[in-house]
Amino acid sequence: MYKGLIVNKKLVVLAVSSALGLTACGGEAELSGGTTNNSYEDYIQESLKSPTQIDFQLAGAGSNVPGPSFILMNQTDGTLDIPTGGDNALSNPAAAMGTMDGWPVSMPMVLSFKGAGLADGFATTGISIVKLTEGLTDENPSVERVLQVGVDFNVMTSADSDSAVVIFTQPLEASSEYAFAITNAFTDTNGEAVGMTSSYATLISQTNPTVVDSLKAASAVTQGVNAIFAATGIQPEDIVYSSWFSTQSVGNTLYATKAAIATGAEAGNFNTVWKGSANPNGVDMSQAYLMSVPASGQDYAAAIQADSNFSAFVDPDGTVAPALIGAYAAGTVTVTNGTVKLPYFLEKDASSWNTTPFESGMPSLAVISSALSDTGEASTVTQQLVQAGIDVSKLTDDTSEQLKLIGLTLENSTGSQLDSERVITGYSPVPQVKSLDDVPFILFTPTTTTGAMELVIYQHGITSAKESAYAFAANLINGAKGLGKDIAILAIDQPIHGERSLDATRSANVDPTNYLNLSYLPVGRDNLRQSILDNVGLRAAVSISQGAGLFGSTPLATLDDTTTNSPSLFGHSLGGITGFGTVATANNTLGSADADNLFKYSRIAAANTGGQIVNLLIASGSFGPLIVDTVTAGVSDAEKEGVLNQFAYAAQTVLDTVDPLNLVSLNDATETNVLNGLPIYMQQVKDDDTVPNSVATAPFAGTIPLATILGLNEVTQASTATSGGRNFTKFSNVGHHSSVIAPQDVNLADLSHTTEMQSQLVQFLTGVAEDFTVADSSVLE
Repeated sequence: MYKGLIVNKKLVVLAVSSALGLTACGGEAELSGGTTNNSYEDYIQESLKSPTQIDFQLAGAGSNVPGPSFILMNQTDGTLDIPTGGDNALSNPAAAMGTMDGWPVSMPMVLSFKGAGLADGFATTGISIVKLTEGLTDENPSVERVLQVGVDFNVMTSADSDSAVVIFTQPLEASSEYAFAITNAFTDTNGEAVGMTSSYATLISQTNPTVVDSLKAASAVTQGVNAIFAATGIQPEDIVYSSWFSTQSVGNTLYATKAAIATGAEAGNFNTVWKGSANPNGVDMSQAYLMSVPASGQDYAAAIQADSNFSAFVDPDGTVAPALIGAYAAGTVTVTNGTVKLPYFLEKDASSWNTTPFESGMPSLAVISSALSDTGEASTVTQQLVQAGIDVSKLTDDTSEQLKLIGLTLENSTGSQLDSERVITGYSPVPQVKSLDDVPFILFTPTTTTGAMELVIYQHGITSAKESAYAFAANLINGAKGLGKDIAILAIDQPIHGERSLDATRSANVDPTNYLNLSYLPVGRDNLRQSILDNVGLRAAVSISQGAGLFGSTPLATLDDTTTNSPSLFGHSLGGITGFGTVATANNTLGSADADNLFKYSRIAAANTGGQIVNLLIASGSFGPLIVDTVTAGVSDAEKEGVLNQFAYAAQTVLDTVDPLNLVSLNDATETNVLNGLPIYMQQVKDDDTVPNSVATAPFAGTIPLATILGLNEVTQASTATSGGRNFTKFSNVGHHSSVIAPQDVNLADLSHTTEMQSQLVQFLTGVAEDFTVADSSVLE
């Protein structure tokens, strides 16, 4: 019924062993049959004499494989296989990278050299990159596109680190295949051509090929790469290093979980989906995605005074509530508190809540495929698949067959569990459910309605809580009524925030790293995943509950049919980061109109948010110092920059799959950007100290790069013209990070900013017109 759960992720089972397994060997001389350089072709012998070489060594103490490379991919499960130094705990960033099914799409390539070294500057020749139609282990890969230096990427060289950094101008495509080659046109600090190492020579030589069996496949692949570059006009004899690499899947777990929700909704019972090993705690899922809405609420003024969560998480000194009440038009807004049953895919136990990421509820298709290609395992695994009612011949590309893997446990020929690690990847994307939670929500509605009411779902920022909506909800609801629209605002807490804090200390309101989790990167990633899936689930719960008649005689009784009039979303800061992920996932079609209508959003507004999360946070004035101090604790000043760069690369590799920069580029079944044409509104304040506008050293980080990749029209003092319902308003630096929620300046210097921000926001969210009117251009940048 639905598009494949394994979205655009090819089943590549590499016939290549990890070459770094050879590091215990005596040295590079053991990799080839010859004992002297004279065993190689003349052009190789000349290249080996070069004073500067790419730092590629397959054996010995200095072993190093410049990534990204197919050599550093696991041949069984398709994940990265980064050397961990024997520390395989997920607290090791290298091991954390090993949970990913490919290389990052938004990070640069860093290629190190040794010898005479490089000069500082930019290289315009000597490095070529191509996008391939398929991987090198498939039958006939060809060049889909040649990336152009100066257009698609730039190359910066550094004398201090003797490295060339390839910086892409656009993120690479997810679940795709690329190859790159360095030629002798690339020169060192003295202007001399760089050369190859003997490790590379053993992979490409015809006269002196490698004698190591485990490297023969790598040799074949490398020669295949060079043949591909030959088709582009590059002579293989000029190549001193080359490799092929696969980029990771983006959003597959989010999409597949959404498909699982749709499957359960269609069946009328989510226990039919989350069963067996997908439900290790035996959670009863029969009431999942249902809302409990009280018959009546309280007037806004009474509610805010009685709300202990508002005083605890938003207004601890008690000064905000009186100001809000003083500005409130009495008797116009009703506040209702209820719950929605949402699955929680993370642990809560004190011993594992911050060390255990999502675990897959299905065996990996890559591992299954590897077993089926193994003559010693094929019959055992095939028999179990057939017993489970699975057509093995259709398993790799048929969603209905893939869905049958959820909850299934397979054994190998020795009786051990096949794929016992249950790492979440594009090959095994549906997570185990750990609990079904009564997630509290807060609902703001007009006390009196004149017609069908439309819904806005709100996502708050980090260290905040759903009750922050008190600060703007009455203004938006009454502002919408002034435009002839009735809107309701619905919000839940982000995981580990507000009422969803696990206890007094295990709370992001106390310590943001409880959510960001710098120590266990896959858990930090999955906190973001949980946030997105919560709001994808909340959106579905609204339509499911409405269809079940649960809103009658409640403040949501007049809510318009949400399957035909989709809700909108407003996210602030972290809420925009997860908000874009929510809408990109929700609006990515399942191929069924009935299913899609459970999830769709009509529009998204986001204030002071951004993309490339890791570099954004490191550059943040609010969070950067905390991250830098945490990551570089105990490191000498001379080593800090290198350690921080390594951490940033590992962390963004792990987070790329949930980063809004990448999720907004997701393609739907028509191969068009899933957010193309969707009304989008973004705000920023100049020089935001929490979410930077942009980051000089990281071109994809911050608010502006996200707005740019979305193709939004900028609204500033220089041009207040809006366009096409897709606009990005830049406010002056008198505003603050949270001015859109409420004035932040003690002297109310940003009050005019708040007024204009909320005016534009309510115009956009009501959809009264495609574009909004700027009333006060003086607050714009």
